[in-house]
Amino acid sequence: MSLLPRSHDEFGSREYWESFFEARGGVAFEWYGTWAQLRALTLRRAPRAGRVLLVGCGNSAMSADMYDAGYTRQLSIDFSPSVIAEMREKYADRIAAAEATAGHEFRFEEADMTALRRDLLEDASVDVVVDKGGLDALYAAEGDEAREAAARMASEVARVLTPRGRYLCVTLAQAHTL
Repeated sequence: MSLLPRSHDEFGSREYWESFFEARGGVAFEWYGTWAQLRALTLRRAPRAGRVLLVGCGNSAMSADMYDAGYTRQLSIDFSPSVIAEMREKYADRIAAAEATAGHEFRFEEADMTALRRDLLEDASVDVVVDKGGLDALYAAEGDEAREAAARMASEVARVLTPRGRYLCVTLAQAHTL
């Protein structure tokens, strides 16, 4: 299988991502940069004491790297059940350590960033949302459906962010995304 989709529309498809992660065989894929590359920007914009939501986490090491850098209250989500299972297995020790430490959270949950479950994330419950390519994946398709999905995601980000919360979006900033 080629890791590249046959069309841009596939970036919004659960089936494409399931195939993508299966083909990667557990090897992390870092869209738009590693923690080492994004660390300085993140540290300037995101308080370590805050609760972090990573949307479209995939199998990136970003969640674990951020946790190791002191972001000890975080939830990472993706709509791919297989990648969430992979991440839970890969980071089982770190997850267990967070569960055993008061005030720490390090979880991976299957969730749709365009329709976040309220039992998973209450209103104004997150200080920082980190999006490394999620918005771009939604906007890769053309037309009203892509714009509506992006609008739903923006609405969910606004809903879960605290009043002084931050949305850190790493994007290619292509015209159709803006």
